[in-house]
Amino acid sequence: TFLYLAFHGGYHQYFLLFWLRDFSEALQKWDLDHRLILENARKIGIERLLGVSLVLAKKFFNIEIPQTYRSFLDEESCIIGKLSKFCNERIVGGKELNLYRKLRRFQYYLRLRPGIKYRWFVVIGVVHHYYIRKFLGGQ
Repeated sequence: TFLYLAFHGGYHQYFLLFWLRDFSEALQKWDLDHRLILENARKIGIERLLGVSLVLAKKFFNIEIPQTYRSFLDEESCIIGKLSKFCNERIVGGKELNLYRKLRRFQYYLRLRPGIKYRWFVVIGVVHHYYIRKFLGGQ
């Protein structure tokens, strides 16, 4: 459940702040095995989303990040910092997506996971989404 909170909120860039609040409360109040959580996040490829969630919880709710995550956050500090910045813009900027915000969201998705295969799936997803909307006559 904890990883799902990190995944869901992080994937949507925490544009609804209560998702981040739920993650922060779980981090504080639940008895968690942080080594197992980090290991599982790496297995399923959402360690950057977990890192973003931790950084944003510290920023917005002043939550102390457990020691287990610190070496990981130090290793990935550059990319997690950039991803956190994207989320911060989305949190502060509101729900509406203009063209600039859509491009920023696309950049965010491209950086969520390393590897050309993942990035290819992101690009194909955007093109497919555009094609389906055009085909169905939507906006």
